[in-house]
Amino acid sequence: MTISVALSMVLGVLLVWCVLRLGLLGYIYDVRPSRAGIEFLLLSRFVVSVLPYGDIDQVTEPVAGGFLHLTALNYRNRAGVTCYLIRKKHAWFAKSVIVTPRDSESFVGFLRDAGIPVSRPAK
Repeated sequence: MTISVALSMVLGVLLVWCVLRLGLLGYIYDVRPSRAGIEFLLLSRFVVSVLPYGDIDQVTEPVAGGFLHLTALNYRNRAGVTCYLIRKKHAWFAKSVIVTPRDSESFVGFLRDAGIPVSRPAK
């Protein structure tokens, strides 16, 4: 193995570690609750899509390390943070979305204020 290949591998592993550990994917794409619904953001600033609260069927917190929905749109971008599975009432592409909000407590609070219960796994 040449030095350049070994250096490339080390830099690649370091880059992946930094992206996952420091939560840098949260700056590329993110979710946040708003009055209109759940906003999907690009570069933490530009709203790409809004999921109105009226279109949400249910929100569940999957069991940690458990089976996640294979057909769900995976919008997880943070490691070691609580993720939520959002099931929509109607969809043309994906009926479920998996998200990891920056602040779980305010996310759940916005959902509860909108009348959407969040079911958590039994401990």
